[in-house]
Amino acid sequence: MIAPQGTHLLRSFFWGVLFILAPALMGCSTSKEISSLTNTSPSNLRKGVQLTLPAQGIPVNEFFELRVEVESPGVQHLRLDADMPAHGHGMIVNPQIERLDATTWLVRGMKFHMPGFWEIYVDLETDQGLRRVMFPMEINPW
Repeated sequence: MIAPQGTHLLRSFFWGVLFILAPALMGCSTSKEISSLTNTSPSNLRKGVQLTLPAQGIPVNEFFELRVEVESPGVQHLRLDADMPAHGHGMIVNPQIERLDATTWLVRGMKFHMPGFWEIYVDLETDQGLRRVMFPMEINPW
């Protein structure tokens, strides 16, 4: 299906505005936060959700695993996806999610097929409803 003319521009504008406003709404600095998430620490806490990334960093166009841990054991179901908002597309794979215990999941088959700015979305389904947590990631080409 071909998107109507201007759709990609509108989507890029929306995600650009969201990217600029999200750190202010979440109380963090964009460049500092991205740096700490991807370059200095494999474990990152955001609103009770922690991602443990590969110690060697996220590879480009190679499969990798990550671990998701939540503070509350009340999560019934977890979904994870990733998107490149500036490009208007996401991953070209469907990662497999395995629950290890009441608060921990292992995600296998992640693959960022190109370098650039990515967002990882963790959706948590609880008795209170669905909650999404976003982790910004800058993937370097080397």
